[in-house]
Amino acid sequence: MERRIIIPIIEVTGNQQRVAGNFCSTSDAVSAAELEALAQLRRLHQQAQQIKRDLSQTDNIETRQLLQFQLQQLRQEADLWQQKRRQASHDKLVALGHTA
Repeated sequence: MERRIIIPIIEVTGNQQRVAGNFCSTSDAVSAAELEALAQLRRLHQQAQQIKRDLSQTDNIETRQLLQFQLQQLRQEADLWQQKRRQASHDKLVALGHTA
């Protein structure tokens, strides 16, 4: 199970500090599964940018077809990683009790 992060709420009055309570990490915090998906999406994006540069610099029809095929494969893989990222975000929100 994913660890929950507890963030203390500190009140400062004059020279004194006290912990007034705490709350769980917000839905803005990124889980390990989300980080993995985002890293993979970033890698795929970089590969796609390189393929697009190569496409713009070649006139060979066979090479263009190969590069377009590779680009389509990257898009399909990116779709899978987007689904994994959405699922990881949903799982995080469920674990935090923000959604059912």
